[in-house]
Amino acid sequence: MHPSRKIILQITIIACVSIFSLTSWILIEIPEHDKLSESYTLDQEYSGQNSIVNDVKGELSPPFLLHDALSQDVVERNGNELTIHSVVSSKKAETNEMLFKVENTYKVDSLTRKHLDRDGKFFAFPPGVEKKDYDFFHPAVFFDDPMVFKGTDVISKLEVYIFETVTNGADISHAFQQFAPHQIFTDTVSRLYVEPTTGNVIRFEKSWENYLVENGERVNTVEIGRKETSSFTESIITETTIAQIENMYFNNVVLPSLFLSVIFVGGAVWILSTNLKKTKHEKSHLEQTDRQKNEFSSMIAHELKTPLIPIKSYLDMLIAGRLGQLTPQQLEKLDIIRSSAHSLNKLIDDLSEVQKLETGVMNIHKEENSLSDIINGVIIQLEPNLEKKGIKLHLELVPIKCNCDKSKISQVLLNLLTNAIDFSPSSNGKITISLSKLDNFVKIIVEDNGSGIPTDKLESIFLKYYQIDSSLSREFGGTGLGLAIVKGIVELHGGQISVESKLGEFTRFTIMLPLNLRDTNSLLKHSMVK
Repeated sequence: MHPSRKIILQITIIACVSIFSLTSWILIEIPEHDKLSESYTLDQEYSGQNSIVNDVKGELSPPFLLHDALSQDVVERNGNELTIHSVVSSKKAETNEMLFKVENTYKVDSLTRKHLDRDGKFFAFPPGVEKKDYDFFHPAVFFDDPMVFKGTDVISKLEVYIFETVTNGADISHAFQQFAPHQIFTDTVSRLYVEPTTGNVIRFEKSWENYLVENGERVNTVEIGRKETSSFTESIITETTIAQIENMYFNNVVLPSLFLSVIFVGGAVWILSTNLKKTKHEKSHLEQTDRQKNEFSSMIAHELKTPLIPIKSYLDMLIAGRLGQLTPQQLEKLDIIRSSAHSLNKLIDDLSEVQKLETGVMNIHKEENSLSDIINGVIIQLEPNLEKKGIKLHLELVPIKCNCDKSKISQVLLNLLTNAIDFSPSSNGKITISLSKLDNFVKIIVEDNGSGIPTDKLESIFLKYYQIDSSLSREFGGTGLGLAIVKGIVELHGGQISVESKLGEFTRFTIMLPLNLRDTNSLLKHSMVK
C-alpha cells in the first residue's frame, strides 16, 4: 500500500475511534452521570410570615413568622422510573405549631426529570436549562401553571435564570375545612432562581393571598403571606452547585479531552512507528515518508499541546484542593491521570524537538557555564529515581567552564542519565559520570553497568524512533526519540557523541564539546539527525 494511503487509512481509523469514543461519552456516560439517581434526596427550608382569619369573614391576625420545609427522597426504582416521596410542611416559628403538612408521591423519569403521570410536565429542572418557558408541576408550587422565563440575575457569583409561575383564582376550599362549606380561592406568585448548568434551584420565593368568594364575588381576605429560601439553605445549595459545576466540567470537558489526547497521541505513535520500518535501499522513499511524518508530527505537537495545558492546570487545581476536597481514592486516580498527562506532554515535547532539529529551526543560546554545576543540577532532579533503585553514583568532576546552552546540555544529560537509571540493575547498579578537559575540548562520560547494547545495534541507536529491544521499551517506555535529540543538540554545539558497550557489562556514552565556538573546526560540522 502506498505510504500516503496508509497514513490516510490510519488517520481515518483514529478519527473513527475518536468519534465513536466521544459520541459514546456524550450519549451514554454524560446522561448517566447527570440523571437522578436512586440515592437522590432534597431537603430545603423556607422562612416567611403569614396572617390568617379565625372566622371566614373576620379580620386578619397580626403577622406571625413561618418555618416551612420541603423534603424529597426516592422510595422505589424501576429502571429509569423513580418513585419520589415529597413532603411540604409549614409551622409557626414561635410555637412550632403545625399549620399544614402535604405528602405526595410522584412517578418521575430519572433521565428527563419529567412526571410520568402528568403529560410530560417537568418535576425538576434538568441540567442545561434554557431561556424559555417550561411546562411544570413543582411540588412546592402546588399548581401546574407554566414556568415563564423572566430574565437573569446573579446570586453569590452564580448566574441564575428567573422563572415565575402565576396562579389566579384557583379553588383551594379543600385546604380550609374549618371554613366549609364556603368557597376559598387563591392567587399565588412563585419565583424560582435556577442555576442553568446544573438545573439546581438556588432560591425559591412564593407569595399568596387566599380569599372568600360568594356568588362569584370576592368577599373577604382569609389569609395572606409569603416565604423564601432560608439564607442557610441558600448557602448550602450554592456551595453544592459550585462543586457540581466543577465536577460536570471535569466529567464533560476535561476527561473527554484527555481521552481524545490519549487517542491522538497513541494514534500518532502508531502511525509514526508503523511507517518507519524501511530498509536502507529504500532511502529515497524513506525521505519522502519522513517529510510527511514530520509535517504530521508538527501538527500533532501543536494541536495536542493546546488542550493539554488546561487539562494539566485543572488536574493540579483539583489535586491541590482548590476546586473542593477530594477523597483519597479520587486523589489517587487523579495522580494517575496527571502522570499520564505528564508522559503525553513529554512525548509532544520530544516530537517538537525532533521536528525543530530536522527543519533547522532549533536555536541555542551559548554563554559561559560551569559544566559541573549543570551536572549536579541534573543529578538533584534524578535523586529520587536513583534512591528508588538503589543505584550508586560515582562522580569524577573537574571544575570546567564551557561556552554552551545550559538548558540544552541539561536536557542531554537528563536523557542519558534517565536511560542509565532505567537499564541499570536494581541490586548492584552503578553509574559513573566523569568530566575532564582534553586540549580545547570538554569530555563528558556517562557510564552504567547495565545490560549493554549489541555491537550490531550501536550504529543505529541515534536514529529517530529506533529502539534496541521492544520488551525493554515496553518496560521503561519511550519512543526512541531521546538519543536522536541528544545527538542533534550535541552537534548543534559543534560537538560529537559516541557510544561503547559490552553485553552484560557496561554502556558508555562520550560527549566532546568545544570550550569555545572557534574550536569547532577540529570536530565534524553539525549534521542533521539521521
